[in-house]
Amino acid sequence: MAEPVTLRIINEQTDGEAVERSETVCHGFFSSSEAGFRVHYTLRQQEGEMSCELVVRKGRVEILNHGAIESRLILEEGVRKLFSYATPYGVLPLQVETEELQITEDEKGGAEIRTRYRLYSGKELLTDNRVRIEITY
Repeated sequence: MAEPVTLRIINEQTDGEAVERSETVCHGFFSSSEAGFRVHYTLRQQEGEMSCELVVRKGRVEILNHGAIESRLILEEGVRKLFSYATPYGVLPLQVETEELQITEDEKGGAEIRTRYRLYSGKELLTDNRVRIEITY
């Protein structure tokens, strides 16, 4: 059964010169299984509304976005993965390299995800990202 939750997403990214910080709070629905948990939520951004899903398993986080921007980002510590980032203007083939991934679940049923990853286009580093996602009831 899906339970209502609040997500607080704190992002810090740099392109090597400027640092950009953002914080987003949204509401979603949390469900768990033996393999892990997932959260369905909606983000409202400049590009439009996106339906999102956060799928968490031991040592792995998958972030799926559907809407104005389509993507499937898979984060696994120490792994570099290819993914597509589809915008209304075209599809960008990108790579994500996850340096750090910590998943902590608390006794109240909430969770916190902390990650540091880099995005590349070919061999070019685009951004270095630090993200914290807090999930609370």
